[in-house]
Amino acid sequence: MSQPSNRFDPLFCKVILFLFPLLIVGNTAFASTAVLGYSTYVGGNNSDQINAMQVDQDGYVYIAGTTYSANYPVTPGAFMTTSKAGQSCGTSPCVAGFITKLNPAGTQLVYSTFFSQPVLSMALDANGNVYITGDIIDT
Repeated sequence: MSQPSNRFDPLFCKVILFLFPLLIVGNTAFASTAVLGYSTYVGGNNSDQINAMQVDQDGYVYIAGTTYSANYPVTPGAFMTTSKAGQSCGTSPCVAGFITKLNPAGTQLVYSTFFSQPVLSMALDANGNVYITGDIIDT
């Protein structure tokens, strides 16, 4: 997965994805055995936010959310390869959604696309089909 040419800028919110083999929610019994599966960077040069994440039975990771980054990484042949994210939409910057699938090692984008509106939730079926819901923002 290619990295953006700019260096990390702490003024912008970046999407940093950490995956653990176990989800530890208020259960300290597993805290000492938790192992970091991997950590990777996915995002553009502006604010990006993961609103939903799913992992399929083969370990592929699906993330979906909101971006203000016109250069959020997309793959060739994607459903939507460009967006108005980050541009001026009247009194505020334009926003877009994204859907990204990472390989089980977190080292490669299987597919990644913009979506015209922020994606708020996501579900997968047994065949790997993605179902999303979101907001409609009049721009």
